[in-house]
Amino acid sequence: MIRVFLRQLGWAGAFGLFFGGFGLVMFFAASFFWLMNGEYFPGFLTLVVGILCCTLVWVAILAPAILFARLAIYGKPAVAKILRVTESGITLRSSGSPQSRVTLHLEVQPQNGRPAYPATMKLFVSMFDAPSVQPGNLIDVLVDQRNPKRVGILRS
Repeated sequence: MIRVFLRQLGWAGAFGLFFGGFGLVMFFAASFFWLMNGEYFPGFLTLVVGILCCTLVWVAILAPAILFARLAIYGKPAVAKILRVTESGITLRSSGSPQSRVTLHLEVQPQNGRPAYPATMKLFVSMFDAPSVQPGNLIDVLVDQRNPKRVGILRS
């Protein structure tokens, strides 16, 4: 699972994870130093900033990468029909092409013959890939065995 996680995260992500961990240790060391010297405001401020930065990195980068790695290993393939696409209004530029964050409302049809069920997923979609994520299209997904409503797109 660690190999899949690192492959999903990439070298830049692993580099960032390493130095982010180093930064976290430095945040806690600095806050501990200030608190032990009786300087409570800088100590608590440094501690709060460190916790907020770590939480942001976890929510934005690590949690989705861990989820995808788990789906890549343990997920079961299925086919999903896109019922509705809603845009969140968040856009980012990556390699020159803008990507929009969208929520896909899906009807997942498992391959084991179980009845179809609804699920939602959020992802960034390039404007070049936008035609493939329109209502009515079928996409290949991976389904989490523990929580079938948690799905990820199976990319080739």
